[in-house]
Amino acid sequence: MKRRSKNIIFIFPVIISLLLSIFTAVDIFAEDDTTPPNTSITSKPPSLTNSNSASFEFSANETGCEFKTYLDGSWSGWSSSKSKSYSSLSDGEHTFKVKARDAAGNEDSSPASYTWKVDTTPPNTSFSLSDTTEGDNGWYKAAKGSLSASDPDSNNYHSGVANTYYKINNASSYSTYSTSFNIPEGSSQKVYFYSVDNAGLLAGKRWSSKLLRWLI
Repeated sequence: MKRRSKNIIFIFPVIISLLLSIFTAVDIFAEDDTTPPNTSITSKPPSLTNSNSASFEFSANETGCEFKTYLDGSWSGWSSSKSKSYSSLSDGEHTFKVKARDAAGNEDSSPASYTWKVDTTPPNTSFSLSDTTEGDNGWYKAAKGSLSASDPDSNNYHSGVANTYYKINNASSYSTYSTSFNIPEGSSQKVYFYSVDNAGLLAGKRWSSKLLRWLI
């Protein structure tokens, strides 16, 4: 019995020493974590959009990270949320950034970044007559219709005109405008037209300011 007791007394310090070595190794490993996380944007708005709101989702290659977000020059505080939304954005370019910080306090020194353009202003479209031959009392003997569309913007915020469309009277569908078109003969004609910009904004459908009457 005395011999067994000596063995227990001898083994116990060895176990304690091993446990202390393990805990020390863990502490050293934690203290030596100097590698910053990598941040990625996983969901974002289109590069050109007609919406003045935007939502982002992001992640890091380490678990337990916090995130700090940026929009147009202003950083937020740290948060565990992996998403961020904005509203009431002005027309023009916007830049979003996000960086992660891990549990050891290492920050991503190269934040993920994304720039996109907001265009909420539809283009302008105007109608004019060309090649007209006037008759009596405001009637025309011949005429062509012309359309002009613009997306004016001194700050380059707008996306530009994509297409212009028109139809005459109660045509079943609109045609894409490319050059002046003949106004068909009849007692009166009405030209409907509109334009769409590259952000997908549709200018309200309009029609010619006066009926185009023909001399029959």
